[in-house]
Amino acid sequence: MPDLIELLKLPPVILAAITLASGIVLLLPDDLASKLYMSNFRSQYGFAISLTFLVSFSILICYLIVAIAKSIKDNIKAKKVVHIQENIARNLDEYEKDIMREFMRSSDRTVLLPMNTGIVRTLQHKMLIAPAGSTHLVDMSFEIPFLIQPWAHEFFTKHPECLE
Repeated sequence: MPDLIELLKLPPVILAAITLASGIVLLLPDDLASKLYMSNFRSQYGFAISLTFLVSFSILICYLIVAIAKSIKDNIKAKKVVHIQENIARNLDEYEKDIMREFMRSSDRTVLLPMNTGIVRTLQHKMLIAPAGSTHLVDMSFEIPFLIQPWAHEFFTKHPECLE
């Protein structure tokens, strides 16, 4: 049983190599097997080779099914995120739209904003904006540069009517 567990832990590339090698030995025509001096080996260890082929092939198929399922799940999740982001961007109030228009007018996509106001914190929470750096020199007005998130900039570039 421990050998089977170790077989399950093999990387898919090595498992594919084992499947390919055992499949070739198993399915090789008799005349070619005799030329490669494998006829006796195949007849003596045929059961073990067949078992190795079937188990490794089955595990590879399971890996493939899991990879496809994960890819489908990731695509669905990415589409949900995009849908949520679009809903957030389409449902801004007037104050939020004013700030986002400032970002769209800015050539470097940054705007100096007060860091402790509710509207700025709300836009940060909605992931539309983020501080432009991790450390800032804060003056007495507590204003720091914020940048618009790339997805938001792209969305408002494609849909400027959402900011009107």
